[in-house]
Amino acid sequence: MNLPNMLSLARLLMAPLFAAFFLSEKSEGIYFSAAVLLVSGVTDIADGYFARRLGLITRLGKVLDPLADKLMQATVFACLYMKGVIPFFVLALYILKEALMLLGGALIIKDGRSVPQSKWYGKLGTTLFYAVCLSLMLFDTAPAVKTAMLSAVIVWAFCCGVFYLISVIRTGG
Repeated sequence: MNLPNMLSLARLLMAPLFAAFFLSEKSEGIYFSAAVLLVSGVTDIADGYFARRLGLITRLGKVLDPLADKLMQATVFACLYMKGVIPFFVLALYILKEALMLLGGALIIKDGRSVPQSKWYGKLGTTLFYAVCLSLMLFDTAPAVKTAMLSAVIVWAFCCGVFYLISVIRTGG
């Protein structure tokens, strides 16, 4: 197993660690969960960088990396919902978008085509997700600001889904 895949595997393990810290009754849990989320973001950047720069892109990595992203993001949104930070419909919209993306990816693979590599707009969406979630975790946010930030995350996530769909249609894979 190469370095990028090990980083992706480590990110998979960070999701339950995030949840354990975030949902703990200890006051410092929020700060430990924020640190886990930051480390997850840094390792997400690092695994992609090393895979491309060192020519270490593998089929396993093409599965592990997005799986780790989706697991961490779903865990964060689920935890934010459980603590009453976000409403259920935000979690539901996120799950719907990810389910559609997974279904699309499965259909592409079933047809024997390659799933498209991540694009700049997906990376921007992930960055926006991390920034908004960290802000909601660490700062007392006015309701209107919270609504605007969550709306931006959800709208951009669905835009990314549309962009990926267009990419698949145009390139055939």
